Amino acid sequence: MPQNYFVTGMPRSGKTTLLRRIAKRLREQGLRVGGFTSPEEKTHGTRTGFYVQDINSGKTAQLADINTDGPKVSKYHVNVKAFEGIALPVLTRFKDYDVIIIDEIGMMELKSQQFSDMLDALLESGTPLIASLHNDLVDKYGYYGEVLYLSEDTMSKDSAIDPGLIYRYDSDNGINLRKGV
Repeated sequence: MPQNYFVTGMPRSGKTTLLRRIAKRLREQGLRVGGFTSPEEKTHGTRTGFYVQDINSGKTAQLADINTDGPKVSKYHVNVKAFEGIALPVLTRFKDYDVIIIDEIGMMELKSQQFSDMLDALLESGTPLIASLHNDLVDKYGYYGEVLYLSEDTMSKDSAIDPGLIYRYDSDNGINLRKGV
């Protein structure tokens, strides 16, 4: 059974929502969960950027925005320093956790060389990782674990618990995040 799971899918397919649910469920099972999410920012219903949020402290910072300076990914400019202020402390402490949640491993996040280096160290460690993964990076990172594709068939944004994916922690076998198990 793989120790790492990557969730991929189209934008707004529910990846962030699923990772938040998984973190909550694993905490309910007594696990120490660390990591961050990268929800979108909206202005008048239109996505204008993303922020990064530590899932334990709730501390947030801007990841990317259409109106700031920084390396450009699509129409967004990445605030590398602000992103690193949240993400790097989490990754520095990965050995303190039973599982790490990262939302997302994407082009914006990889503008930080330090994040990329620390991600590589995490992937080589024994700490399980559950992460959303940008479609363009599946070939690069997918071999580190199992890749699950979210679609309207596997994720219902209105459901309290995702009916298509079952997740649990088993002390003998680690994390199980499988469709139809």
